[in-house]
Amino acid sequence: MNRINLAVVAALLLGGCNDDRSSSPVTESDSFKKRAYVVNALSSDMTVIDLTDPANATVLATLPTASTPHMAAVSKDGKKVYASGTLGDAVSIFDAKALTLIKHQPVGAEPTHMTASPDNKHVAVCNEGTNSVTFIGVASDQIEAVVPGMLTPHWVAFRPDSKYAYVANINGHRITIINMATFTVAGHVFLAGMSDAVIPSPEGGFAECFIDSMGVLYSAHGDSGKVMTVNTVTNTKIGEITVGTDPWVAYVSPFGGEKILVANQGSANISIIDGNSQTVVATLGSGSLPVKDPETGATVRTTGAGGELEVFGINFAHFGQRAYAGFRTNGAIQKINLLTNTAEDVYSLTEGLPASGFTQPAATTPDQRYIVFCVTSKADWEEPGAAGPVNRIVIWDSVTDKPVKIFDNLGTFPWSATIHDGQDYCH
Repeated sequence: MNRINLAVVAALLLGGCNDDRSSSPVTESDSFKKRAYVVNALSSDMTVIDLTDPANATVLATLPTASTPHMAAVSKDGKKVYASGTLGDAVSIFDAKALTLIKHQPVGAEPTHMTASPDNKHVAVCNEGTNSVTFIGVASDQIEAVVPGMLTPHWVAFRPDSKYAYVANINGHRITIINMATFTVAGHVFLAGMSDAVIPSPEGGFAECFIDSMGVLYSAHGDSGKVMTVNTVTNTKIGEITVGTDPWVAYVSPFGGEKILVANQGSANISIIDGNSQTVVATLGSGSLPVKDPETGATVRTTGAGGELEVFGINFAHFGQRAYAGFRTNGAIQKINLLTNTAEDVYSLTEGLPASGFTQPAATTPDQRYIVFCVTSKADWEEPGAAGPVNRIVIWDSVTDKPVKIFDNLGTFPWSATIHDGQDYCH
């Protein structure tokens, strides 16, 4: 569970936790798929936002979840929504059309990240506290398998045919391959020279893993400063690519394209990997940059002179031409031009608020035009009882580079956003 002091969280909870490609006809039957699901960690609930018309987005519901939700996931058909209650050791399952609770399903300890399988049969749940992955049946709403033997499982990626699942172990040096026909471990792919006998630094292993349109899995390994690549057709290792210091995640666009962006927290930069050549083609720094008010263009503050060390999220958008990196400790996002591999403007997401806050994981709409950003207070995890003023959800238009809708204080500590068939990830 990334960089969260569970004791602190528990204490807080006890104390109170002009381009028409952007839109397409929405029928009554599929309107329920045009939503953002935002989990609020400290109020233990989930905000549901209607994105049928992003500029006039409305809140449809606030649904109670198991304690301290970490992220939401949506089944492939969009009909069910899941929220992982990390301190409740349960996954809350909802009917997406009716927006009603089906059940709180107990799972292993500290469930965090979840992924829905492409064949609409399962949702994989990372149980970080019990080193296992739980597979919940979409049709049955029951646990259909629990696969042990992980080293703090932090993310699951499915092959497009759903025959194999790949687990990133954040406290290990390996990607674990699960055979979905038997729910057994089919093997591991290790970083060069590593084995389970070698213990990484805390959270120094593989944080997340994503698969590109060519079937290549990318996963960043924190301690080594490398991105490991795996051929998911043959389930064999391809190689390793050296990037920056302490890379957090190698972000792969779910919309296709050949650029993989790596957030290097230790060296305060972003590596751009060309998927065709499997090489780093650009490194973008993140320090000493002006942060602009997106409405006026005026500089409102600057990024840190040494760079933004906590770049946690990168979202692909604008029809494959741009990406946006969230500067977690600055309440800001940086636009990246994917045609020229260059960094452009940095925009504030917290104008009008007394603090800059943290930019948390975001979600991109399937048409790649809009991004839903979560912004929270800085102090909540570090200072027990320090309830901050930032609980913001921003709907960003990547065509105009402006927010089209802002919600404040819908819940406490909006931790991550999820959109059906969009780009979703977590910490």
